[in-house]
Amino acid sequence: MISLVLGSIAVPWYLLVMVGSYIYIDILAVLKTVAMVIFLPLIMGFATYSLLLKKYSREEFNKSVKPLLPAATAWGMVYMMFTGISTNAQVIVSQPGLLFVAIIVWVVFYFLNYLMAVVIGRWYFCREDALTLVFGTVLRNLAIAIGLAATAFGVTAAFMVSLAFLFQGQSAAWFIRINEKYKILPDKSPVKDI
Repeated sequence: MISLVLGSIAVPWYLLVMVGSYIYIDILAVLKTVAMVIFLPLIMGFATYSLLLKKYSREEFNKSVKPLLPAATAWGMVYMMFTGISTNAQVIVSQPGLLFVAIIVWVVFYFLNYLMAVVIGRWYFCREDALTLVFGTVLRNLAIAIGLAATAFGVTAAFMVSLAFLFQGQSAAWFIRINEKYKILPDKSPVKDI
């Protein structure tokens, strides 16, 4: 939860790195968007969960409702990806070079994020904790980032963020394969217990 809020507030600095210049952002507008995009759905989710537990027992919920949630989440992600890219179709067609720049920026961005998380993970954590660090820091909630980018910076920024959907899942799959093959993350923690 805290990482989602901090990640949302960090969007201007991410865009500073990606776009190359600082873009003024109204922090109150971002906090309002964060409240609408993060806290409102979270509260609604807790309320829905509580209502479902009044209708179903925990065992019934785990057996009949919970198995449906991953599919609903996957469909929601696909919807967000197509919506993000389709709302930027005019930008893609009118500025094809922007697509190339965006892809380069995302490749570099993900490479640096993985590198930083792997280095810290190798120094301080066991394999399981290092994997949690890698996936918890590199793989961010893009739906929130798209909403914040569109609200605060406009269509071009939202387009840049929406392209991350193309890289995020694939980069995680590649990282898992590379880690299994080359043992990038250690099996044991390099820091001794005190």
